[in-house]
Amino acid sequence: MRDAALMLPKKGAGSAGEVLYKLGKNPEELSRISKLHPHEQAQELVAISHALISGGENKGSSQRPLGQIKNNPVTNSAGVTEKTSPAQIRALMKAGKFK
Repeated sequence: MRDAALMLPKKGAGSAGEVLYKLGKNPEELSRISKLHPHEQAQELVAISHALISGGENKGSSQRPLGQIKNNPVTNSAGVTEKTSPAQIRALMKAGKFK
């Protein structure tokens, strides 16, 4: 496993240090992997590295679906653009024409 860890990224999420730390914190998983053939051990280390990079198995399910998308976008009836001065925006707000 030591030799396989040398092929993992050196820094960041999924690095060799993070993979070995995760295995050290989970002795059952470490014991299971240690009983595998060296090629299978390397595959397991790479799989753990990829899981750490992608944020785990739950990442895909944690994404929320998009909300309702309107066919016609809301138009700015007040006529405010990036060139509108703050004084003009305040005046529109006081008049109740800007929300």
